[in-house]
Amino acid sequence: MLLPNSNDQARFVIVGRLGGAYGIKGWIRLTSYTNPSEQILNYQPWRLVRRTPRNALAVSHSEVESAQQQSNGLIVKLQGIDDRNEAEQWKSIDIEVDVGLLPDLDDEEVYWHQLISMQVINESGECLGNVDHVMATGAHDVLVIEPSDQSVDDRDRMIPYVKEKILEVDLEGGLIRVDWAADY
Repeated sequence: MLLPNSNDQARFVIVGRLGGAYGIKGWIRLTSYTNPSEQILNYQPWRLVRRTPRNALAVSHSEVESAQQQSNGLIVKLQGIDDRNEAEQWKSIDIEVDVGLLPDLDDEEVYWHQLISMQVINESGECLGNVDHVMATGAHDVLVIEPSDQSVDDRDRMIPYVKEKILEVDLEGGLIRVDWAADY
């Protein structure tokens, strides 16, 4: 196992998470954060990351030996994991891949990981905070904003990631301009 330095960590993005064991031959349930979900299989090798309570990282690398689509999601068989007991040890492990493996996007598109930590300001120039994470709700994605030192107040916010509310995303400047009043 390796412990990555902070520069190494910046090159990787979380694309999924391993769940519990499936069956007795080492298969593991998989939650994919890619769209479509099976796209995660195109990004290999996987960097498997276990976050400890003290925020240290334990990292290993793995490749998928086999994968299957089930009615309730994907299951995978990782190389070297051959029974249920071994598979159970990988529960709740994040799957990361090198950002260089991700395809280039069109000009108007962004990856969620690119939005993390960006400052969010409204049309009045008020700072609403920084993007903590993005979540899918089914209807549309939502930016989860946490207050920062520059924020107009100490409120957490959830802003729909829809074109009516997101006016501009400046990746180079680290800024998202939104149509969202500070008192919403």
